Amino acid sequence: MIVRDVFLIVFFVPCVLSILLAYIGAKAKGDSLRSSCVMTSILFFWAGLGLASDLSFRAWQSIPDPPPEAFNDAGAAGAMFFGWIPAIFFTLIVYQITKAFDKKRDTVIQGH
Repeated sequence: MIVRDVFLIVFFVPCVLSILLAYIGAKAKGDSLRSSCVMTSILFFWAGLGLASDLSFRAWQSIPDPPPEAFNDAGAAGAMFFGWIPAIFFTLIVYQITKAFDKKRDTVIQGH
C-alpha cells in the first residue's frame, strides 16, 4: 500500500531523531540541556507526524481513481493540531525507559 509506505518512510527519520534526543536528554546532567533535548524531541515527533500525514494523504490522492475519503484532509489537520499529544507521550516514555535502565545499571554496578 503506497500510502502506508509513504507515511513510514517520511516518519522514520523524525521518529529516530526524537528517540535520540529523548535519550540524550535522559542522560544529560544539566537541566537546560535536558529540557531543550526533550522539547526538541517533542517538536521533531510532532512535525514528523504532521508531515508524514500530509504527504501520505497527497500520495493517496495521486493514485488512479482515488476514493472520496482520500480528499478529506482532516487526518493531516488533526495531526498538526493534536499531534503534540502523542509526541509528549512518546518522548516521555523513551525518557523514562532510559532513566529506568540507567538507574538499574547504576544499582548493578554498585552491587546492590
